[in-house]
Amino acid sequence: MPESSNSFSKKELLKSTMDFNYLKDKGLEYAQKLSGGIWTDYNAHDPGVTILEQLCFALTDLAYRTSYDVEELLTIGKNQPLDARNNAFYSPKMIYSRHAVTSNDFRKILIDGLEEIQNAWIKPIRNYDREESLNGLNEIIIMPSLAFQKSLKRNPKKEKIFLDKLHSFLAKNRNLGEDFEKVVLLKPVPFKLEININILENGDPDQILAEILFSLEVFLYNPVAFSSIGEMIQENLSLEEIFSGPRLKSGFIKNSELRERKTEIHKDQIQRILTKVKGVEKLRNIVINSDPDLKYLLLNNGEYLNLDFDDKVNGVFETIRLLINGNRIHVDQNMVNNFLLELWSKRYRTYQMEFFQEEYFEKKLKGNFRDPGKYTSIQHQFPLIYGLGKEGVSKHEPLERKATVKQLRAYLLFFEQHLANYHAQLANLDQLFSVNNIDEKVSYFSQKLSSVVDLEQILISSPENSSSLNSFSFETYDDFLDRKNRLFDHLLSRFGESLDELPFLISLKLNLISNLRDLKKELLLRKSALLIALEDLNYYQNKGSYFAETRQLADLSGLEQILLSKTGIPQHKGSLILEGIIKNTSGIESGTEYLKSKVEQEQFVKSFRNITENEKNSNESGINSEIDVLPLFGPIGLKCLMSNGVDYRKYMISKPKDNKESIEVIFQKENNKWVSLFEGMDESEGIKKVNNLIAYFRKANLNSEGLYLLDHILMRSFLDKSLLGFFILDQYNRKTFQSKWVAYEEERIKLMDDFYLYSQEKNNYQIENGLLSVHGGQGELLATYIPQQENKTITEKELEEIFQSNRELAKLISGKAEEMGRLALKEVEMIRLKGTLQGEKHYCQRRVILNRKLEDRTEFAEDFFDQKISIVLPDWPARFQDKSFRSYLHDLIAERVPAHIEANVYWLGLDDMMAFEKAYQVWINLKIDQDETNLKKFKKASLELAHLIKNWKKGRE
Repeated sequence: MPESSNSFSKKELLKSTMDFNYLKDKGLEYAQKLSGGIWTDYNAHDPGVTILEQLCFALTDLAYRTSYDVEELLTIGKNQPLDARNNAFYSPKMIYSRHAVTSNDFRKILIDGLEEIQNAWIKPIRNYDREESLNGLNEIIIMPSLAFQKSLKRNPKKEKIFLDKLHSFLAKNRNLGEDFEKVVLLKPVPFKLEININILENGDPDQILAEILFSLEVFLYNPVAFSSIGEMIQENLSLEEIFSGPRLKSGFIKNSELRERKTEIHKDQIQRILTKVKGVEKLRNIVINSDPDLKYLLLNNGEYLNLDFDDKVNGVFETIRLLINGNRIHVDQNMVNNFLLELWSKRYRTYQMEFFQEEYFEKKLKGNFRDPGKYTSIQHQFPLIYGLGKEGVSKHEPLERKATVKQLRAYLLFFEQHLANYHAQLANLDQLFSVNNIDEKVSYFSQKLSSVVDLEQILISSPENSSSLNSFSFETYDDFLDRKNRLFDHLLSRFGESLDELPFLISLKLNLISNLRDLKKELLLRKSALLIALEDLNYYQNKGSYFAETRQLADLSGLEQILLSKTGIPQHKGSLILEGIIKNTSGIESGTEYLKSKVEQEQFVKSFRNITENEKNSNESGINSEIDVLPLFGPIGLKCLMSNGVDYRKYMISKPKDNKESIEVIFQKENNKWVSLFEGMDESEGIKKVNNLIAYFRKANLNSEGLYLLDHILMRSFLDKSLLGFFILDQYNRKTFQSKWVAYEEERIKLMDDFYLYSQEKNNYQIENGLLSVHGGQGELLATYIPQQENKTITEKELEEIFQSNRELAKLISGKAEEMGRLALKEVEMIRLKGTLQGEKHYCQRRVILNRKLEDRTEFAEDFFDQKISIVLPDWPARFQDKSFRSYLHDLIAERVPAHIEANVYWLGLDDMMAFEKAYQVWINLKIDQDETNLKKFKKASLELAHLIKNWKKGRE
């Protein structure tokens, strides 16, 4: 089939904007409709038709320029690259990629991120499926790279340096609700392979032995190959498929490269691998570790098999023998090593992906500069008789003729300025869509008419001073803010994102933002920041927090960064408690109170007035939000002070009888209760002080806003050296059975299995001294019943109900698959049926929860660490008091938190926040400096923080 041609087709229809005849006919149609009574000659020689033709020609040129490819319109000069990020064009790597989520993802970033790692395996530490327990921990097994193996052999101290580096890397890259409990760096175990290999006579022995050794190393060491972007494209993968997963520096790693770690090495496997090597004819006498009868080797968890190249007796150059016609062939070890190195570099090379990925992207966006803003006046295209071009009018023509030409030239300016400005709009498209340049305050661009002949002769003032010809005077700053906000909305929508205005409208309603213009400016600023940060916000949305001495925004969890970006909550650097305000919420009375009776109220209305609209925020440049000593408000709640302090309606100023009388400013603490704040010499001083107070409380509200995200799994250290057990919660969330305590996890697993087995037989239930317990086959205690009322004798009917409930629960958790499915459906249906019909009792799912008995003999349930987080906020900032804001934040958290994470939100009052911040500061300092010397202190701090969270949850149940 012939290739498609780029030639023009006569049948191809022009767009109406590029069709000169269409535009001319339309123009004549409008002219006849609007001025047919006075203009009747529409022949080609008519000046009006000539002007229309020139304008139509200019419009076709404009339409042609508008149809340039977008990358050409965004290119701002010759040999200048397109600024992709400035116009919200992000590379596929930045948009399609996601931070590591799966085990394979983490294996990729470990192999790519640390040169000491040749391969890695992630194994979740989870001994229980249906029980609620500590969940989210992982074990990592590391295969060291060949270079690192040799380095460790020379200097074993490098192992600790590497492990410290690895722990830091893992802390920065862990996900929310997860952590890495155990790291195993595999240790080499000598592997001796004796084998006779017949090779072809025409083969190169050095090359063949190198390929044999390479095949053995690949088999034993599990290296991972990187692919280039070209190789991925050749496999017909889409960009989304290619860039799916984490961003890597050294290339792409296919999932097929991430094979499971070998724990068994069979002699047959070695034979199959080596027979595939080119030049190998036959294998004989394969012996593993000098044992002819050994068929396979089992590897321990912390080991890998290591080929020895250096040993002169047991090294591979002695034990792997090449034969031709039964005669041993000696090889050049240096040549073999050179060939081996070449094989490794060809098969397992890395790529400069940062360069190649961006270069691939930039090639796709590269545009030729077409200078779309260059405008040449249409007056140069008129016939010479019009005298508009550079030839002008003959000096012999009368003055009336010259005046007529000037008149026509001036008339055409009204059209030309619009045409020139439209060209300027095209030329500044990169500025229009710029996500950075929000200070330009222009969305409609314009330019001077520099190509009009003798322009200065028809202007009253010079072109340099004529603002009407240099800019669109009708675009106000508010117009710019509206238009730019809509443009940013469009850019955000390309990535399925938006910025909800609700949190900022609440700020406007509460006077935290002073006016509508400031609201638009704030929205524009937030949208710009969101667009700039979008590539990282999307990428790190599941990432957990990283704790460093100086925490940057990037160190916050992905969820925190999204919440701050979407709500306008600032990143807090220190305490959210403002000491200056706390001192003024004490019980000190401040002086005169008003409105104690109806009579006084009438006098009050006559004596005081509200702040007028013109007086609000008046003289903004002179407003000072820094107030050393606040006026005494007297006994007042912090929440009331923070919300009323920014409300002009809560302030009133006295009405002076004459210019000499001082004024008084009062403040409304509550309904019908006003308090005197201060006096001033005149009204202007009083108004200034009110404006200063408003500014102060705006800033105080902003500084009080903030949130803490607590990842429960990071507090688990106090579980060390504790006893292990489990308990059962019934359908009303009541604790019914507590197991006995054991020392080791293996013992608890057996204890639970025994309980599920023996609790299904009624004769294993015993009542002694009024206490009910379940016992095993040898009569050993398994679990004890927790009565709901003390000293209450258990009846036979109650015993039967307890037995049936335990029996069903045991089958639900440990029964056969078919039976488990039936009972699970029954459980769900019972919750659905009874969940809203139990009055004060809340009907819920029965659960088995693992717990610990700590060193201080207190009990702590492990479900606290079952992939849960807590988000803590102060309840006193004015915006945080608003129900709509709280509802929006709760919905945003539910929308953005990973589906497997349970997030609880706590709004703390002043006392609770002070206790929390004190405990949190101790914990985070110890977390940053965590080592063996402060481990005991860290455990204590973690336990204190965990108890606070449990008390908050208990307090709202």
